[in-house]
Amino acid sequence: MEYRSIRIADIIKEINRDYYLPAIQRGFVWEPIRIEKLFDSIMQDYPIGSFLFWKLKEEHKNDWAIYEFIRNYNEEHSLNNLANLEGINRDIYLVLDGQQRLTAFYIGLKGSYTYFRFRCRETKLFLNLLKPPIPNEDDPEELTYQFEFRESPLSKNSESELWYQVGKVLDFEDAEDAKQDIKPMISNLSEDKKDNARKLIQTH
Repeated sequence: MEYRSIRIADIIKEINRDYYLPAIQRGFVWEPIRIEKLFDSIMQDYPIGSFLFWKLKEEHKNDWAIYEFIRNYNEEHSLNNLANLEGINRDIYLVLDGQQRLTAFYIGLKGSYTYFRFRCRETKLFLNLLKPPIPNEDDPEELTYQFEFRESPLSKNSESELWYQVGKVLDFEDAEDAKQDIKPMISNLSEDKKDNARKLIQTH
């Protein structure tokens, strides 16, 4: 058995290319708040546990029913699609433990979460760059960082909310580049709010 570390950004790039799901895995069952809490834990440097992968040799990839990860989750149609492995001439990895967490990362960083509450709502994961990361001691369930699945970054309260789509961090290898990306968004803010936004972006 081999143990190794891997960045979330790196494994996300390889989902549905090198990493797939075996038929024994159940469907994705997390609600938006659990995904938000997972990202909150990452920002606080909490451990999120390990993942268990099964390396499947290329010559055996057609011996098993293999499925793709869900990228754009829809409560009404939440089944995983069968993977099309034609043209993949290499070994692949099947996730035996960690599917819920990896799917949550995939949805939060690359996809969307659609649900019906009075109407159909297609949402993406955003982070409020203006909320100071101060834990609420009176309510330990409250997120330290304000992640939220939203239909739009628009806000009615520009004094306390500036929503940044979380998946955009994958566009930047360097935190300084990410800070440059938000520079036009924060140009009219006070210095303390600018500092808060820069610190949150740098934490990615």
